[in-house]
Amino acid sequence: MATKYNLTDSQIRQLANVFYLEQGNVAGVKACASHACNYYEKWQKSKYSSVYECVIYSGWWGQANSGSNSVMSRMNNNVAPSSCIEAVKEVIKDGKRTLPEYVDEYDWLYDITSATNNGKAINPLDRSAYVKDVTVVKNRFGSTWTFYCFPDGASGYCDPFGYISKPAGASSTSSPSTTVSAPKPTYTTSIKMKSVKSGSKGEFVVILQSILYAMGYCGANGLPLDIDGVAGPNLIFAIKKFQEAVGFKPDGVCGPNTWKKIKEGLKV
Repeated sequence: MATKYNLTDSQIRQLANVFYLEQGNVAGVKACASHACNYYEKWQKSKYSSVYECVIYSGWWGQANSGSNSVMSRMNNNVAPSSCIEAVKEVIKDGKRTLPEYVDEYDWLYDITSATNNGKAINPLDRSAYVKDVTVVKNRFGSTWTFYCFPDGASGYCDPFGYISKPAGASSTSSPSTTVSAPKPTYTTSIKMKSVKSGSKGEFVVILQSILYAMGYCGANGLPLDIDGVAGPNLIFAIKKFQEAVGFKPDGVCGPNTWKKIKEGLKV
């Protein structure tokens, strides 16, 4: 049984808010909570007294207090549904992790610079191409790791989770490294973005929806944005709200200047 952590209900709820904004569904939240425990125990236990402090201060999820996308801001967003709060409680307080304890990495797909299966390159945006214990991922922060799973399956939108090394005897298809470095924080992006406006479709719409979703912006319907790759009225509403917040004319077009402000907001 994995280690259990006796956090308060308030702390559990705050972590659920962060993990829900990271992953967006119960399966993803459970994986994110499991990863947080694994990451804390493997890399951060000597620095912080609990997994809760690790999430706030380690830098993996962003800086503790720095703008609308800070860890504390997301903790207090109160966006997580009760099912996700209960999921975090099961993982952290009851020790029911959904990932093996060696799984200590995950990346936003758009921070992945390359992915290979047995040395053959795959499209890192093609979720169906990822193979458990086979796909090797490199991200723009310099980390290299092996894919374990998408918590909600290849057709979902959760991040890919994986590991830098497996302990001996853990049925790995590759030998674990004898020397490994802690995974680096993965909460910024430097991709050159294309403009998004009403009717736009595709990967840059998904990126924008994901970022504004994580920042806590909702659509005209008052609900969190759908990550569907289509720039409809709800996304345009959210773009305008973001533009208003940063002092821009709210025209609903995410062009170079708006993208620049969004990237600045991510560099927490």
